[in-house]
Amino acid sequence: MFILRRIDPEAGQINTNLGDYYTLLLKETNKKQFEKTVENWEKDIVDKMYGVVVFDDDKECIMPLYSGSQYYVMASDGRTFDNVSFK
Repeated sequence: MFILRRIDPEAGQINTNLGDYYTLLLKETNKKQFEKTVENWEKDIVDKMYGVVVFDDDKECIMPLYSGSQYYVMASDGRTFDNVSFK
């Protein structure tokens, strides 16, 4: 199981259960998939994002990634699996 930990300087720490797997789509490296995923979102919101994490296939949940926050994918035992913060 994976958990996305967002550290936002203003809102603190937010943890989201991603389930058994997730897909990371970055605006720069996965441009076509990213644009298709957010095609119905408001442009001003999309402009602030550098990527999205898609998870929970049953509901197709999408978590936006903003450059002002830090994001870490955590394993179920609490280890950092991946740092997906803007680089």
